[in-house]
Amino acid sequence: MIINKEVIKEELTNLLIGIFQLPEVNKVKIREIDIYSAEEKDTIEKGIEDCYHDVLSDVDLGIYVTLNPEEVGNGLGYHNNPGRIGLKRENYLGLAYNESNGGLFQMFRVILRTGIRFDIGVYITQESTAPTYNISMKKQDEIKDEGKYWPRWDLSKADTFWFSQIHALAKLMRGDYLISDHLANMQINETLVAQMIERDDYYGTNFHRYGYHEELDYRCVSNISFKFAFKDDTYNIIANKILSAAVSYDRLISRLNPGYQPRSDIFFEVWKQYEEGMHYRS
Repeated sequence: MIINKEVIKEELTNLLIGIFQLPEVNKVKIREIDIYSAEEKDTIEKGIEDCYHDVLSDVDLGIYVTLNPEEVGNGLGYHNNPGRIGLKRENYLGLAYNESNGGLFQMFRVILRTGIRFDIGVYITQESTAPTYNISMKKQDEIKDEGKYWPRWDLSKADTFWFSQIHALAKLMRGDYLISDHLANMQINETLVAQMIERDDYYGTNFHRYGYHEELDYRCVSNISFKFAFKDDTYNIIANKILSAAVSYDRLISRLNPGYQPRSDIFFEVWKQYEEGMHYRS
């Protein structure tokens, strides 16, 4: 894995090729630069330059579309089908999203498995005469395993977890220990939630008058070949939390959903690239 401007350009161009094939797309913007084709190489390079500060940087992408009102609204749109704009679980490590303005703005924050990050905003204009494109895909309900108390772990939660891992790591690398530690603690809490669900499944109830003196899974991380670079005591404390959360989450969610594919190896490869890139910067 290598993270640099050339790889960003390659990933961005591939993304734009797919986006510009969509009939509803009017234009794309990188920061304030308008783009109307994936062939505009010089314009794309200018946009990357405007976004790039260091190896941790993401590309700010705006996709401007026109949709029929039937395809706009709560629970509809690209959030139900991120694959339409090229975001598929097989090619990203983590994905987080939010919505505002009644669904007319849909935001995706993604890190690809190549380590390249995009902040993608979809800006929607409603037009009653626009055709419908069947953009939304109804999410299938998770199948509850026989004999289990809880349903399988929702993989969209795993997508959010891994993006938050990258967010915590980037804050750590840039020296924002306060926010990084806050995020790392939230990540550890996700492993505790998963472990509590696993316990409920085992006992067939979520009521436990007394506990069982459990080992905390995130503290049972050992024999990990990846070693982060030494910085200072605070850095190392936070880094250990982020590392422990990664390994524990993989272990727990693999048991809570058979469809889950572990992602910590990819995460650690990104971490190495971040360290190398920030080292050269300093």
